[in-house]
Order: sequence, then structure tokens, then C-alpha cells
Amino acid sequence: MITHIPPIRSGPFAYHSISGLEVDCIPRCSSDRLYNLLTYVDKGPVLTKKGVPRVHQPPRHKDETLQFYQAQCVHYGLEKRSSKAAVKKKLLDHADANGQKFKVPKKIIDLEKQLGDEFDVKNKQEGERREKERARKAQEEAVGRKKRKREDDALVQEIRGEGFGEASKKRSRKSNSSVRIKPHKLAALYRVVAPDLSEGWDCAGPLTMRLGVSSTCSHIWGDFKFGAIEGILRSTSSLTKEFVPDNTITFHWRGREEGEGETTFSERNIAKFEFVDETKFCGTMYWECAGTFDVVGRLDAAASKNKVFGAAVPKWKREYRSLNEDNYGREEVSRWGKWAGDARPDAPMSSDTSENESEDEKEDEEDDEFD
Repeated sequence: MITHIPPIRSGPFAYHSISGLEVDCIPRCSSDRLYNLLTYVDKGPVLTKKGVPRVHQPPRHKDETLQFYQAQCVHYGLEKRSSKAAVKKKLLDHADANGQKFKVPKKIIDLEKQLGDEFDVKNKQEGERREKERARKAQEEAVGRKKRKREDDALVQEIRGEGFGEASKKRSRKSNSSVRIKPHKLAALYRVVAPDLSEGWDCAGPLTMRLGVSSTCSHIWGDFKFGAIEGILRSTSSLTKEFVPDNTITFHWRGREEGEGETTFSERNIAKFEFVDETKFCGTMYWECAGTFDVVGRLDAAASKNKVFGAAVPKWKREYRSLNEDNYGREEVSRWGKWAGDARPDAPMSSDTSENESEDEKEDEEDDEFD
């Protein structure tokens, strides 16, 4: 029987589905075992034929506690005593008066049956309630997934027109070639759709990505949470303070897989996003576990309001540099319970170093206000 409720109490007793009645979490001891405990006599060590104690002795007898014997008094309807000797004598006198047997009073037997029946009813009711709750939550999750799927499909249709086909990609580039996008306008939180990744990995909840511009505008940094994988983005394409060439940004990313948290930092981890305007983008991303998959996203104005995403760039830099081959080996050693030394981040690339870089490295890592 699966237990869904705690033990039912009545006076000094508590009923449990497995052990029956308990007193102070101590079940009733059988009559024969209890009598053997009370009449045990230590015969000393086992001797050899020569009359000397054997080297290997059987396990020594271990007597039960005072609380154990007091609980047995309650189980068998007797008054408790405060000392161990007195309570054992009380139990032994009761057994000797009943042919060396312990008899459970009828009122306690009836109470055990009453509490057992009550426990079964309440336990069944709680099990049914939990099953209905699980079914309700599963239905809500199914409705939520369908709703997200409709919203995702609508976003894909809005940005790509006919979906992820090459024709729609070309049409998107042609129709927006005259739009000049400034990098600082892209600093925001984006709601992301990656159909192949979501279906293949059963990603729960919305996928998100955040972007921020470095102080010198030499790189756009960001982080993403795509359910099966999350990580840090670092732009590798040329940027200017005035505009994004071809409205397209190429990123290299490093991250961690969901579950065991294994890191990935391959040079093939490339993401390429084309911005349709300052609020929407489409592109592709490569991950060795999923191959190349399509990605579209739209700026979430409400979630981005009054947020300075550039403030998170120093933290993203530290996380990106810590995801490397050396630390991957250290984490593997740590999984076996061994200390592998302190983590060693990569040195900053020359294009990453800004006027505040040295100060950023000295700062203690703080909690990200956007998480």
C-alpha cells in the first residue's frame, strides 16, 4: 500500500499502515521475543575445548532501551515505571501470570482495528485527491504547451512569413536591407522560438535570450536559456557604434547542458542572427547534441523596461571565460569527490579589454539583478 497520509493518533498510540500501532514511534514487540529479552542471562564468553575464550566470539547481547520497555507496557495495557529494572519486572510479572505470554487487551485490539479502518479510508481519499491534482496539472500543462505552440507558430509566421524556408529568408533580407540597426538598441530581453530544439528536447517553459553591449561597443554579449541548454553569447562579427553591418550578428557561445551540467565550448558553437528590425530576429544556432537548428525571437518590451543589460556584461564575460577545456577536466575530477584545484578562466581577448576591464576582474561576482 502506498502511504499518502501521516499516522493517525489516539492518546499515546499512533497507527501506521506498515507497523500498526506505535507508542513513541516504537511498534509492539511479539510476545516470544519480549519474554526472551526479559529472561536473558549472560552465560559469559564461548570457550574452546581447552577452556579458554575463543578468539572469535558471537555478537554480544544488546538490551533494549528504557523507552522500548515503557512502550511495551503501554502496548500490553500496563502502567509504565520510571526505571529500567522496575519496568522490566512489571512486564515479567505480567508474563509469568499468563503462562509466560503477553496478551494484548481487547480494548487495544479494537482501537487498532478502528484506527486501521480510519487510516485506510483517509489514505484512499488522499490518494484519489492527489491523482486528481496530478491530472489537473497535467491538463493545465498540456493546455499551456498548446497555447505556447500557437504563440510560437504565430511569431515564426510573423518574422519569417512562410516559416523557415530559404525563400522567406531571402525575402526577409531583401525587404529589410535598408534598415540600419544600432547595436545599443538591441540590448534587451527576447522571447525565443526554436521549434526543432523544443520538440526534440521537450523544453519546458518559454525560451529567453538577453543581449547587452560592451562599454566600448566592440562586442555584444548575452546569455540564453533554451531549456536543454543555457549559456553565454559573445559576438565575433564586426560592429560599429552606429550600426550593425548587414543587420547580422555572428556569435560564439559556451554553455552547459541541462541535467548533469556538462559544459560545451566547441569552436563550432556558432549562432548567426539576422535582425529584421530592432525588435525581431531570425537565424540559426549550432549545438553538437542537436545539430543546426532555427531560431527566431522578439523583444519583450515589458520585461526589458527600465533594465540596463550592459551592467550584466562583466558577469557574462567571467562566465564565458570560465567555460573552457581546463575547467571541464577539473569538473570531471570533482564529480568523483576529489578536489581538482581552483577554476582557471581564459585570459581576456584583446578586443574584449575595455577601460573598466581590470576593475571588472577585481569585483566580486554579484547576483544578476535580471535573474
